[in-house]
Amino acid sequence: MTLARSISIVAALVVAMVLTRILNQDYYGAYRKLWLLYMLLGPSFISAAVGTLYYRGGIREKKSIVIHSSILLSLIFSTVIFITSFAGASVFAHIFNAPGLSKSIRGFSLYMFFSTFAGLSEPIFVIINRKKWLLVYNLTYNILESLLIIIPFYMGIRLETIVLIMSIGPFLRTVFIIGITYWYTKEWPAWNEIKSEFRKSFNYSLGLFVVALAGIASVQIDKWVVGNYFSNDMMFAIYSVGARKIPFISALTASITSSLIVHYSSKLEHNDFRDMLKAARKTTDQLFLFLIPALALFFIYSKEIMVILFQKYAASGPIFQIYLIIIISQFFFAQSVVLGKGLSRINAWIGGLEVLINLVLSIILVRTIGLIGPAIATLIAHFVFQFLMMGYCYRAFHISIREFLPTKKIWPLLLSTPLVIMISLEMKNIIVNSLISFVISGIIAGIILLIQYRFMSINRFSKISR
Repeated sequence: MTLARSISIVAALVVAMVLTRILNQDYYGAYRKLWLLYMLLGPSFISAAVGTLYYRGGIREKKSIVIHSSILLSLIFSTVIFITSFAGASVFAHIFNAPGLSKSIRGFSLYMFFSTFAGLSEPIFVIINRKKWLLVYNLTYNILESLLIIIPFYMGIRLETIVLIMSIGPFLRTVFIIGITYWYTKEWPAWNEIKSEFRKSFNYSLGLFVVALAGIASVQIDKWVVGNYFSNDMMFAIYSVGARKIPFISALTASITSSLIVHYSSKLEHNDFRDMLKAARKTTDQLFLFLIPALALFFIYSKEIMVILFQKYAASGPIFQIYLIIIISQFFFAQSVVLGKGLSRINAWIGGLEVLINLVLSIILVRTIGLIGPAIATLIAHFVFQFLMMGYCYRAFHISIREFLPTKKIWPLLLSTPLVIMISLEMKNIIVNSLISFVISGIIAGIILLIQYRFMSINRFSKISR
C-alpha cells in the first residue's frame, strides 16, 4: 500500500513540474485554487469512508454487506461535495479572490464527485485480498489522469473545459470500482442488511470525518488565507509551490504513527506505555539522526530546488524553508499514544485548536510581514499541537514530555549538521551551476554520515534510546 500511495505522490509532483513550466504564474495560481477547494472537502470525506470500511470490514464476517454499505456512504459523501461546490461556486470564487473562477469551480465539482467516490478503492482491494491489483490500478489511473491534465493545458484549452476533461479519469475509476464490487459479491445483499450496517457505518464515519477535517484544515488553512488576501493569482501560485512538505517524509511518519498504534494499542488499553514509548523515542532519535542533516542541505539549497523542480519559482524558496522546519514537528509521536488509547476526540479537539491558532496568526502575519506570514503561522501552530499533545499525555497518563523528545545521547551525532551546512555553503560559492553544486553537496553529506555510522557499532546504536 505504501508503494501504491507513493505512485500518486510522484505523479502529482510530475504534473506540478510540467505545469509550472508551460503555464504562467497567474494561470497556474488559478488552477491551484481549484485543488485548494478539493483538498479541504475531498480528503476529509474520503478518509472517513476509507477508515470506516477498514474498521467495519475488519469486524464483520460478511464483507459484502460492509462494502455495499460503504459504497452507499461514499455516494452520499460525493453528492454532498458536488452540491456544496456547485451551488457555492460563486462564494468560493469570492473567498479565493478570483470572481472569474466560478464557472471552473462548477465544472470541477464533477471531478470532485467522481474522485471522492473512487477514493474508496484502496480498502476494497485490501478486503477482497487483491493488494497486487491495487498497485496496477494506481499506476494506471495516475498515468491516465496525469495525461488528462497535462495534454489539455499544453493544447491551450480553457480551464473550464479542462476540468471537465479531467473528470474522465475518476469517472472510469468509479465504473471500475462498481464493477469489481459486483464481481466480488456476485449479487447485491438484501436492502435490510445494508440499511442495518449503514447506520453503524455512518455513525462511525462522522467521528473520523471530524478528525480528518481538523487534520487537513491544519495544513491547508494558510493557503486559504493567502488565496483570500491576495487578489493576484501569481502570489498564490508562489505560495502554494513553496508550501509543500517533502512527500516521502510525510508518508514515512504517517506509516510510523499507524504502525505504533497497530502494534501497541492492546498494551495501551492496560495502561502499559513502556514498550511503545521506547519504540517511539528510538524512532525519534533515528529520524533526527538521518533527516536533520538532509533538511539542512535542502534549507540551504531551497531556492535552487524550487528552480530545478518548478523552473521560475525561486521566490517560493523562503516559503519552502519554513515548511522544511515544519517537518521536524512530525518527528514526535505523542499523537500515537492518544490515538492508541482510542481517544480520537482529544486529537480532534487539539487539532481544532491548532486550526484556530493557525487561522488567527495567518491573518495577522500576512497583514504585517506579507506572504511568508502564513507559513510562519503554520510552523507555530504545528509545534503548539505537538506540545499540547505531550502536555495531555503528561496530564492524563503521567508521561513526562522528555519521553517524546530525542535522547541526550543523540545530540553529539548531530554535530555533522554544521559540517554539512559549511560544506554546502562553500559549494554554492565555488560552483556556479546550482544543480551540480547541490548534487556534490549531497554526495559529500552522505559520505559524512556514512563515516559517522562506520565508527558506531550496531550494539551501541541500539542503546541510544535506552
